[in-house]
Amino acid sequence: MKDIHFGNLYARRYFMPVLLGLTIFLILYLIFEDTGHAKFFNLILNFVALILLSRMFWYKAHVQYNTSRISIKIISRSHINIKYDDITHIDYAETKLIIKENTKTHTINLEGVNPKDIQRLVSLMVERSDAFYTDSSKLNCYEKN
Repeated sequence: MKDIHFGNLYARRYFMPVLLGLTIFLILYLIFEDTGHAKFFNLILNFVALILLSRMFWYKAHVQYNTSRISIKIISRSHINIKYDDITHIDYAETKLIIKENTKTHTINLEGVNPKDIQRLVSLMVERSDAFYTDSSKLNCYEKN
């Protein structure tokens, strides 16, 4: 079973320590700008930025979301980037998820993906969009509370 890595782009538990660390290194860089230590602090700042930006490439199944949009990459090379307001229909079958935008249809192959992660992905999209949801696999992936 493949797991989907979910990344909330507004999670304070993730960004607050990173922002604090980057601020400290930036201040140290500005203090020691005229010395030989500035190159070291510049290297650290660039390395942290590289790690943060490359996180989405570490996983085969990766979902990033915030309050207005979602970016999905599941077992493929391409990302699907969708605004929640543009989603009109979500259809879940046993091995695929079909997301219909205003003019486009996206088909995501979910073969071999952990069912709990599929349920979390579908719940996330259904709760944040006004889309019509159908579950043709009869697995009841999303249930309203």
